[in-house]
Amino acid sequence: MAEDHLVDEVIDEISKILDGKVSSSGKSESSLMLDGRSCSYLYALTRVDLNTIILHENIIAGDNSSHTSFNWVFSKSGQWTVSNSEKNGYALDRGSVEKELADALGRLKNLENKKRNVLEIPLGRVEKIPEASLFAARKLNNTVLLIAAAVLVCGFFTALIFNSFGYSRISRIVDGLDYSIDTSTSRNREALTELSGVIQDVQGELSALQASVAQEKEAFYFSRQNTASNIRRMADELPNKYYSRKRAYEFIAVQVESASTYGDLIYQVSRLPQNEDQAETLLATDANNVKTLVSFRLVFDNLVYPVRLDGSQNDGSSFMISSGFMEKRITPIGTGGARPHYAVDIININNIIDITPDNAIVRAPDKPGSIVSVADGIIRDISYDSVYGWNAEVEHVMTDEILDQYPRAVKWSTFYAHMDEPTGWKEGDEIEQNEKIGDIGEAGRSTGPHLHFEIRIYSRYGSESGPLGTYDQINPLIEKGDMLKE
Repeated sequence: MAEDHLVDEVIDEISKILDGKVSSSGKSESSLMLDGRSCSYLYALTRVDLNTIILHENIIAGDNSSHTSFNWVFSKSGQWTVSNSEKNGYALDRGSVEKELADALGRLKNLENKKRNVLEIPLGRVEKIPEASLFAARKLNNTVLLIAAAVLVCGFFTALIFNSFGYSRISRIVDGLDYSIDTSTSRNREALTELSGVIQDVQGELSALQASVAQEKEAFYFSRQNTASNIRRMADELPNKYYSRKRAYEFIAVQVESASTYGDLIYQVSRLPQNEDQAETLLATDANNVKTLVSFRLVFDNLVYPVRLDGSQNDGSSFMISSGFMEKRITPIGTGGARPHYAVDIININNIIDITPDNAIVRAPDKPGSIVSVADGIIRDISYDSVYGWNAEVEHVMTDEILDQYPRAVKWSTFYAHMDEPTGWKEGDEIEQNEKIGDIGEAGRSTGPHLHFEIRIYSRYGSESGPLGTYDQINPLIEKGDMLKE
């Protein structure tokens, strides 16, 4: 509707004049009436609340002989509308609102742009006209309009006679404006005071909540640190033969210290291993503890990893060490007592599906990977026994690097155990670097599919004996960054 559009424009102009204030008033003495005489334009704006604005307008003849007044009340319920409109104290009929509102918009725009207003001739006293008559008046022909204009002119001159009445009228209007402004300001102060009280209450509640959260946070940090300390104490009290459990307890303590909730803390404590097998499984399979072979290098230069996936590069990214060199454990490949592990056990990390409550590793049915020769060499032994299952030993060419580190060495070899099945190789066969020896398996005494891998240095003073003589085992894989070769 056109009226709705006018209301929106009027509200925009009022917002510009108020400029964030609650009220505004002013006077323009440079305005002209339609007959060319000077007059004054007075306005008063009051924002009663977020949804109500009152506009008072007065047009006063320069000689104070007459005036015209408008009172507008704008309300917002979804959109802004004119909820009340008066001219000279009488309600405007609906047919007149749009025209008078358009005139008011022009007056407000001239105020903002500081232009001279050209205003209708102010009236003296006017009588109330029935709304039906006002509606009909809009349809009068030009002749009737001329007669009406003449009557208005007569009324104007009559108003000059009653000059004192004009002063009184203006005085009452100004008093009314002052009262409206004072009332609106008082209401705003009361609303602000009430709002300030609400804000203070909310701030008090927030402060109490923050204090409670701080206490809970402090209590959680204390519980977390105390739990980690108790786990470390338990590790210290374990006999040295429980090497893997000690390591696992320390690992769990570190995880507890980084727990962010009570749920995380309880979960970590529930993972404490009850025996060495559980400890080794935990250390081997926990995602926070996994280091793939990429983090390690072979002890000698120019060697490749002893495992790979068929059809993939030999980069070690799919494999990890489940049991390291010299780790003390109760091993299935000895007498049953705790002894150092002079090899590394390597598993395919993608082959593990789950760990059962009784600590069994559930593995995928796919092949866990291939065992390959770390360097060119000759197969010196390939056989089966109850401890290592299917196994192979490959002798390699002696190098200056090895002799520099082990001057008494006469030869060196690599040993691969727990292969899945016979591979067709026989003693004396030559094999190339990265060539497949067999599939990773769990033949012999094994806790699951893995490669048991050794590097053997043969000499007259070796502590172990095998088909090729006496030898010592060395750590075959060194963590990168460790410059000491073993």
